[in-house]
Amino acid sequence: MQTPNIFKLSFSIANCSHSLGHLFMLRLLSPILIFILFLAPAISEAQLKSLAPSLLALQKESGGILGVSIQNMETGDTISLNGEKPLVMQSSFKFPIALAVFNEIENNRLSLEKKVKITKSKLPKETWSPLRDQLKENTSEVSVRELLVFMVSHSDNIACDYLLDIIGGPSTVQNFIHQKGIKNIAIKYSEAEMGKTWEAQYQNWVHPKAMSDLFIKLFHEELLSPEHTKHLIKLMEETTTGAGRLKGLLPENTIVAHRTGTSGRNKDGMIAAVVDAGVLFLPNGQHAAISVFVTGSGKETPEIEAVIAKIGRAVWDLYVK
Repeated sequence: MQTPNIFKLSFSIANCSHSLGHLFMLRLLSPILIFILFLAPAISEAQLKSLAPSLLALQKESGGILGVSIQNMETGDTISLNGEKPLVMQSSFKFPIALAVFNEIENNRLSLEKKVKITKSKLPKETWSPLRDQLKENTSEVSVRELLVFMVSHSDNIACDYLLDIIGGPSTVQNFIHQKGIKNIAIKYSEAEMGKTWEAQYQNWVHPKAMSDLFIKLFHEELLSPEHTKHLIKLMEETTTGAGRLKGLLPENTIVAHRTGTSGRNKDGMIAAVVDAGVLFLPNGQHAAISVFVTGSGKETPEIEAVIAKIGRAVWDLYVK
């Protein structure tokens, strides 16, 4: 995967009710900063346009490349910055993995109650795994249902790789997502494989817009049965990681069904991915699919998380009067 050029930004604001809309272009900061705006009736033109400089300022604040896709699932408002750039997913790929697991269940190739034998002494100690840390016996049996909780809600790397092994590996996930019409995503490596070399994580990428599209398809029950759709959304509502990201500046008890991702740093202190992607439940009954990716930053993780939190708050303020 080629790293996107930070100086070539595409920014769009659209509404799906306009096939072409009022197309125009304006240039800010330099000739290569191009904004394509499709004016939407759901909110004012001024409100939409106000997000453009805000997102550009937040990209500068992030210290790296900022990829954002925001889609109102009811009105069709679409706002994106680098929304069609391939960016590192890290653990946000556990969302499409969960989709593929539920697909195996729906096709009677797997059961939520299937037990997997796990030997604690054989598990890697250097990776993030609440599951491993909670095992009391050296040999335990853990159900697929439990593995999903650990992988989706707690971002457990070991649970993730067990589930990948059960369903046939990363190719099973990629093929399923592609079959559902989301093409701008690649899943090549497991958590363990990503941990072996720095470059491996760049082979697990997605366009921010594609990630938002995937969440929208889930909520519209285009991917799973109503029962499993509800199950997966609930698991993501209970996500325990990334509290300072999309939810960081939102009112207490705001519901966000989301999946996070975080990489390590290379020898130069550069982080490959700080991610939060999911669906924000708005108090007016609407839902906003938001995918935010930061890559190539040398800033501290809390500083990057603060940028993501500001985006979550900006969306909230846009629709909550």
